[in-house]
Amino acid sequence: MPKTWFRVALINFFIAACMGAILRYAFVEELSWLKFKDFLHGHSHVAMLGWVYLGIYALFIHSYLPVEKQKDSFYKYLFVLTEVSVIGMLISFPLQGYSAVSITFSTFHMLLSYLFAYRFWRDIKGQQGLSVRFAKAAIVF
Repeated sequence: MPKTWFRVALINFFIAACMGAILRYAFVEELSWLKFKDFLHGHSHVAMLGWVYLGIYALFIHSYLPVEKQKDSFYKYLFVLTEVSVIGMLISFPLQGYSAVSITFSTFHMLLSYLFAYRFWRDIKGQQGLSVRFAKAAIVF
């Protein structure tokens, strides 16, 4: 499952890159349909939360959890819900900017990330090593 998750993160990276290219093109040619600031917020949220966060999510699950915990449906559903929140931000930010809808999706993502941190921390309890300490530090920060 984590390989599929990382592919989803790469798709989000491609979307963020396309959005970034459009934002750069807006300096060359005027795009009347583009609300630059709102589109920029969508781009940054998809890049950081859809690509970086979900890539790290998949990497942590694959690297630190035993296979039986990797297959736990909790992480699968959490990933899907997190991706839904990213898609919601991808659509709502460019259309409305910071509005109730985009803030709701952002808040939903934040709550899901707290849930991931809590469960992941609990599931790696007892593991030792420098990389585990770095992973725990990453979760704290």
